[in-house]
Amino acid sequence: MRYPQAFRHQDSVRLPPCDQTWQGAGTTHRGLFMSHADLEAALHAVPFLAPLGVSVSEAAAGRVVLRIPADKRTRDFEGHVASGALFVVGELAATLAVASHPHLQGRAVRRKHAEITYETTTTRPLLVTAAVTTLPDLSFDEPEVCVSAQLMDRDNLVATVTAKFVVPIIR
Repeated sequence: MRYPQAFRHQDSVRLPPCDQTWQGAGTTHRGLFMSHADLEAALHAVPFLAPLGVSVSEAAAGRVVLRIPADKRTRDFEGHVASGALFVVGELAATLAVASHPHLQGRAVRRKHAEITYETTTTRPLLVTAAVTTLPDLSFDEPEVCVSAQLMDRDNLVATVTAKFVVPIIR
């Protein structure tokens, strides 16, 4: 099975630039924007994600919202959504947010560190929201981009995944 370009390596994501443009934050951006359908196809192409039933709820440049079902595919032995599923999907959402950011298009992005903070357990479906809110000066060698993904069941914060990515400078 061939994986989409963005999902071939666990430790890095490289998205090729393209000629699409979109509006955001008062400016026009050029580069690759992964559509809702592109993201769904990419999720289903990753062997360990397909069985979890993860789906895309929203997609925008530099922002993604994923949905985790609360059924037998994601539950642990106590009936809660498994902590492993929470971490994997939270880290994936952070990676997708970075990979779809317009200023990072065509650049290799390496995950440096990821951690999860658990707030509570849940038996309900979750929404995982991740967005790149602050971008460092990309002219320095290997700046770090930090993204937090919040995992919510209705109005309750279940966990937060914080991931740091390194963006090598383009020479």
